[in-house]
Amino acid sequence: MKRGGQIGIAVPGLTREFGYGLPENLRPYWDTDMFAFHSAAWWENHFAKTGLVKVEFSTEIEDSKRFWLEANCDNELLLADKDDYLTFVKLLATRI
Repeated sequence: MKRGGQIGIAVPGLTREFGYGLPENLRPYWDTDMFAFHSAAWWENHFAKTGLVKVEFSTEIEDSKRFWLEANCDNELLLADKDDYLTFVKLLATRI
């Protein structure tokens, strides 16, 4: 990516990182590829630590859990999420 170019992501994520491993209530519905779910703060650090980009923003997408449920996928997982971990994260970064 050339200087000034931008990259954006919108991904399933977490409101916060799991402090002590995967919560028990999510275990029956969790697939191993879901360990790529991370918080907005994690994604911001992941991009920023390269020193190649300036992170313009990294935040949760408002009402994303509702949209996720309306998409009718992962419903059992979402309904088991009693601690409100699951969300979608958006990030925009600019190459410096």
